[in-house]
Amino acid sequence: EKERETVYETICTVVDRNKDGNVSPTEIADMLSYFGPLHQTVPKITCLVSKDEEGEPIRQPWFIWTEVGSHQIENKLLNAKQFPTFVLRASESQRSMFAVTQMLKEGKT
Repeated sequence: EKERETVYETICTVVDRNKDGNVSPTEIADMLSYFGPLHQTVPKITCLVSKDEEGEPIRQPWFIWTEVGSHQIENKLLNAKQFPTFVLRASESQRSMFAVTQMLKEGKT
């Protein structure tokens, strides 16, 4: 049941991108441009959920779904405790595409 709730919360985060509690047709179209077609959306988003050390469901820590730019992500990755590390996010420059920001070793992107 907790896994289903975590998947549902992840879907809500992806669909309601501006976090206003309402889902607009534009937000649905945006979600489908990344995770569509519709019949594949839930299985694709379910892949973003894993289990922690105690077996509890959690969203993958490497997936960011907010309006955060690559420079902000790079600054956060500079504080990472393990290297290499990465973040998957929506691309700033290409709609419907994902981008990977990686930190190979301390201070090196």
